[in-house]
Amino acid sequence: MKSNTTIRLTFILITVALFYACSSDDNDMVAVSSESNDISEAITKIPMDINKLFEAKGNPNAKRVIIYEEGGPSDEFVSDTFEPSADGDEFGFSTLFKDDYRVYVHQSLTLNSGLCKEEKLTKAQSDLENKVSVEILDRVIKHFKAQGKVVFVTGHSFGGFILTKYLAEKGNTTADKFLIMASRLDMQMVVAENYSNCKPYIFRNGTTPIPATDSALLEVLKRCPSVSSIAGSIVSERFTNTITVNTLSNVVYVYAKDDEQTGGLLQNEKDFLKNKNVNVIEIPKGGHSEMFFGSYPQRIYNELIK
Repeated sequence: MKSNTTIRLTFILITVALFYACSSDDNDMVAVSSESNDISEAITKIPMDINKLFEAKGNPNAKRVIIYEEGGPSDEFVSDTFEPSADGDEFGFSTLFKDDYRVYVHQSLTLNSGLCKEEKLTKAQSDLENKVSVEILDRVIKHFKAQGKVVFVTGHSFGGFILTKYLAEKGNTTADKFLIMASRLDMQMVVAENYSNCKPYIFRNGTTPIPATDSALLEVLKRCPSVSSIAGSIVSERFTNTITVNTLSNVVYVYAKDDEQTGGLLQNEKDFLKNKNVNVIEIPKGGHSEMFFGSYPQRIYNELIK
């Protein structure tokens, strides 16, 4: 079984993002192109070289490309979520996607680890950094679609939030399928507001927001205070308002009812997904990353290839 580190359980959104209120190096990245004037003031600048925006594994000549947005946010870039484990065993998604070109895409913080040397970012700065992540994803999707590839875009936890924001800002027609796992559309405002004040919350039994007390990852936040700012910004968004496309029938949405990190979906979120024709897979028990194990990868894959 793949380790928790591999699928970024050590940087899942809620337990990591906001344990404490949380002190930029110049880099050689060039300014963003004119098509992205709205993020020209972001701290992170996107390289013009598309190959700097992702790492890929597998057969580059494969017809299908699997793009993955990792959890987090974190400055540690993970590029093995869909790969066989270190001992050579294959399981779940690594077996199902083994013939595909597997693309691990950067986010603003993995692209620009200098953000960790910033003081806690302002809301405006954090909003821009999340827009940078969306723009990176958009460029990578279009890069592979221009090659005639079938493109599936996947994301877990914070990566799922980035995909959700992508749907709100770019729509769902750029890629063939989108898979969002362990994320939310409208996080409870009491949680989102406390995020902004760097006070962590978890969800008892996946339903009841309560203050988190575990400080095991305090050193992570001390080293990279921007984590809390970037996470707090995106969970405060109301995606049931900002996603305006008429149908999301090419989206598969997977969540666990007892997810203590992001919480299970509220009724208004379920209704929104139903009204948008989203293919929803509800996991009754198992928590934040249960969709990576057991029979769920095959079930999810079957929905994706319909």
